[in-house]
Amino acid sequence: MLSKLLLSAAGGPAAAAAAAQRAAAAAASASAALAPAGAAPRGFASASPAGAATKSYPMIDHQYDAIVVGAGGAGLRAAVGLSELGFKTACITKLFPTRSHTVAAQGGINAALGNMTVDDWRWHAYDTIKGSDWLGDQDAIQYMCREAPKAVIELENYGLPFSRTDDGKIYQRAFGGQSLDFGKGGQAYRCACAADRTGHAMLHTLYGAAMQHNIQFFVEYFALDLMMDPVDGSCRGVVALCLEDGTLHRFQAHNTVLATGGYGRAYFSATAPRPPLGVLDEPIPVLPTVHYNMGGIPTNYKGEVVAPKAGNPDAVVPGLFAAGEAACASVHGANRLGANSLLDIVVFGRACANRVGEIAKPNAPHKPLPADAGELAVSRLDALRNAKGSLRTAEIRRNMQKVMQNNAAVFRTQESLEEGCRLIDETVASFADVKVSDRSLVWNTDLVETLELDNLLANAAVTMHSAERRKESRGAHAREDFTARDDKAWMKHTLGYFDAHTAGKDKVRIDYRPVHMQPLDSEMDHIPPKARVY
Repeated sequence: MLSKLLLSAAGGPAAAAAAAQRAAAAAASASAALAPAGAAPRGFASASPAGAATKSYPMIDHQYDAIVVGAGGAGLRAAVGLSELGFKTACITKLFPTRSHTVAAQGGINAALGNMTVDDWRWHAYDTIKGSDWLGDQDAIQYMCREAPKAVIELENYGLPFSRTDDGKIYQRAFGGQSLDFGKGGQAYRCACAADRTGHAMLHTLYGAAMQHNIQFFVEYFALDLMMDPVDGSCRGVVALCLEDGTLHRFQAHNTVLATGGYGRAYFSATAPRPPLGVLDEPIPVLPTVHYNMGGIPTNYKGEVVAPKAGNPDAVVPGLFAAGEAACASVHGANRLGANSLLDIVVFGRACANRVGEIAKPNAPHKPLPADAGELAVSRLDALRNAKGSLRTAEIRRNMQKVMQNNAAVFRTQESLEEGCRLIDETVASFADVKVSDRSLVWNTDLVETLELDNLLANAAVTMHSAERRKESRGAHAREDFTARDDKAWMKHTLGYFDAHTAGKDKVRIDYRPVHMQPLDSEMDHIPPKARVY
């Protein structure tokens, strides 16, 4: 089983890490009673052999060609792509798909369609590399920007109701950081939109496309952990808890896609948790707020999860993919351009499906799971379900959010970050004294919030420690004591490892991997670093 959490960090306010292997998986979930047409019927699964997990928590087993965890834009695009290629696909989500956070995106999706002015995907790539403050991988950025027009036309063909020009073309508007002719030609009009609700239109369109395929949705299932093969290190599927009836499920698959979104709730103020009630019921808060995570599970441009080994910084985890805000390709580097997020989720959700199509065949036979598959997930669930400490989940969560808001905010200093590392380590340690009052397994929101907090703490700790190490200012990582960018020392990706099974406070290990400075092929020239000014 997976015991460590690997994250790729940019070091920004919400950038330094996102979800990853166990933590990212646990950010998603699904429940058959509320499942839509196409959801898996109850009789589809079979009980696992006695002793396969634990006698106290019998498992229900499922087998698929591919599993997608998360049903936002990235997850739905991956699921649709996999199903189109003939793979037997399941989508596990803790929310009904159209409640995923993609629905809140307003701005639009960048693509060099050239509907308003002459445009070129290379100019888009230049803007993205510059926006990333040269911490973005140029091969992945080339792939995303070159595929962008095709991805937008695909969405149009699925039925996305884009706003239109007078002559019927997709309307495109200006957005920050977008230019023509490699920054020399003025403002670009590159952002395709559906009025001010592009994310809403995209999510409903992709869900409609998913309903046209034989995708099995497990709605309101909470993913607990990945099942990893101890022999070859491959991912064999996911363990999940059905929130409706409390049953545990093992989803075995040849390929697993994590598309579980970001971790903004690690901070006190985030745009993700819920919409405001309105000015008649509460005042509008004005304070620094987390909007997006620019780090995440490290992947290559094909969506394969990267786990560096000695001598091979680009080694991949067989059978494991990631896309969307949960992933770090890295196309955003130290700062994401507006309207590149919706592009990211559809391009790399699609890339995951395409890569699976290259390396796997539908209906391939499954190897038996390891005898202890799912045991760690069950042990963790049981320990938290029966936790009898003195601190409530909400109290620990509030402490974590205050530390992140105060010490890893927009502007940082060595003093604030060192204090933040100490305080977040203390908060992580305090989780051992957590108290869960509800012992049930059916719709146990106390337990679910505790599982989510466990995942958030891992991300928060890696964020704080990676930011403290980076002695420069780059993109959204703004340090008042190191105000300049230092390409000689810090043009490299931060890798954070969180070991949940390490005793004491040394749970975080920081490492690095090089930025891919060369493009994929000769269709685009290398963009050399220069001052990032607008």
